[in-house]
Amino acid sequence: MRFPKNSPQIRTNRRHLFSRHSTYESKSRLKKLFNGLFEPQLLCTTRSAMACDFQIRIPDSNRSHIPKVQEAFDLVDNLEAQLSVYLPSSEVSRINAAADCGPFPVEPQLLQLLNQAKQLSIDTGGAFDITGAPYGRAWGFFDRQGRIPDNDEIAAIKRIIGSRLLEIDLEMSTLRFRRSGVEINLGSIGKGYALDRAADLLRGNGLRDVLLHAGFSTIMAVGDAPNSPNMGWPVGIRHPLKTDKDFAILRLVNSALATSGSGEQGFVIDNRRFGHIIDPRTGYPAQERLLSSAVAPTGALADALSTAFFVMDTQEIRAYCNSHPGVGALVVRRKQDEEANLSIEALGALQDNVQLVQ
Repeated sequence: MRFPKNSPQIRTNRRHLFSRHSTYESKSRLKKLFNGLFEPQLLCTTRSAMACDFQIRIPDSNRSHIPKVQEAFDLVDNLEAQLSVYLPSSEVSRINAAADCGPFPVEPQLLQLLNQAKQLSIDTGGAFDITGAPYGRAWGFFDRQGRIPDNDEIAAIKRIIGSRLLEIDLEMSTLRFRRSGVEINLGSIGKGYALDRAADLLRGNGLRDVLLHAGFSTIMAVGDAPNSPNMGWPVGIRHPLKTDKDFAILRLVNSALATSGSGEQGFVIDNRRFGHIIDPRTGYPAQERLLSSAVAPTGALADALSTAFFVMDTQEIRAYCNSHPGVGALVVRRKQDEEANLSIEALGALQDNVQLVQ
């Protein structure tokens, strides 16, 4: 996903926030001048976190809020330190190491996220599941050395997969694994959750029009783009086969959009391609889809659903969207016998709110 780039750019870390340089697409000095005079400018700040670039865009007229943007990035850093399974000191890593021994105390907001993830697993019939990481390890995606596990290996892993194995006590703020070997991984919901927390912080500090994204895979829109009252923020969804162009455009208002696809990660064995998105109900990579996008009221929900929709069939996705107002899906596959053409289905809240680009 992407959006217009005619914005001053700031790359931040904790020591360096206020330097600034402008980058415009056009090489024409006259166009640059007109852009500066007539187009509302956005101030873009970027920081690397969670293995991607997080970016926050605000109207340049809100430059005085830059310190609050800094606080939002610091919050994302703190959430990475809490959620990452790649940091032995993180809270999630400590949960994975000890929660099969008995109830493990969990920070309340994290426990609420885990409870939401468990409910999402139930609501999607197991298509979303934060306990599914052992499948990815078995298929070699974690060390980027693809392999095909045999049926016995998949069957053995299935015994430690499933939200039913998470015993959550909200009153006592504890989590217990019901079986040894269970682990959680929030990679399919954590970036959206971080965007939600950052957006809440910025709203609480008076910012009403903000666009945030995490590596462009998940986008959170607050309010409207400058000079676009009640029209939202324009977002383009990249073509899964032609990465230099968009195939769809939509506008987000106080909502989030996330996209999952298998085009950039995967491996080929015996002329068969295996993408990295694994259906936790079967233990095998999803094969049919090229891309799935989900729009939802929160970043965490959109992030999780884009993954779930990738492995769910169209009837399941439609049923979920119909029972959850504000949720929409865009599902893309190749047309049968037409390698370069796409079959696109818009469901739920996106059914009449997406513009396809020829």
